[in-house]
Amino acid sequence: MKVVIVGANFGNKGAQSMLFTTVAALRRRYPDVEIFFAHGNKSPCLNGNFLFDEICYNHRQIEIVANRINFVAPENISWFAPQKTFETFANADLIIDISGFALGSKWGVKPSLAYLNHTKLARALEVPIVLMPQSFGDFNFGDAQELMDAQILDTLIYPKKIFARERDGYLALRDRYGLKNVVLHPDIVLSSTPVKPAEIYAPPRNFPCRKFWMRRASASCRICVPSTGAAILGKRCKLTTKL
Repeated sequence: MKVVIVGANFGNKGAQSMLFTTVAALRRRYPDVEIFFAHGNKSPCLNGNFLFDEICYNHRQIEIVANRINFVAPENISWFAPQKTFETFANADLIIDISGFALGSKWGVKPSLAYLNHTKLARALEVPIVLMPQSFGDFNFGDAQELMDAQILDTLIYPKKIFARERDGYLALRDRYGLKNVVLHPDIVLSSTPVKPAEIYAPPRNFPCRKFWMRRASASCRICVPSTGAAILGKRCKLTTKL
């Protein structure tokens, strides 16, 4: 099984925790899963022994016209390989979006349209996509209201599930756009079991025994997950058990 995670980054501990929590949940459910972290950074992010790979992808630079997909390299990125990116997405069994908060009139028309490219890409490639718990709205786009309403409705009917963190966002997607695939669900970091290092990191190259590493790294990681999050709450996430 191959899964691509979009909308993630290492820009702050909250975003990093969402990525690690998602990776850990997939690893528990599917031990042999191949996970790809897609981002648009100018240089690789994974400078360590991670149990997932990375590809360069920037939803603002993707062009999707009549199912013809063109990955445009962000400026000054030498490690970008368009063919590898395309093949990774095309061969994925699932795309997971963990953007956090990227769709709403607060961000403006262009960023909101760019956000929808995650789902447009998945639909063009006929790959299932799930929008993990995130914030949505408001949807007051002024002169562009008609355009945005049409784009949001046409695009967001495709995801298998859309998980909204707040009730306002859930109601807006359900009532304003009539979406049947939207579900109210708390933040995935706060509602998941603690992340274990062995679910994120591979054993160091010079580590003598993989089994010992698994035992040593089986404790909950308070570095990967903020102390105010799942490491303290310790609640089981209904969503991650169903992935």
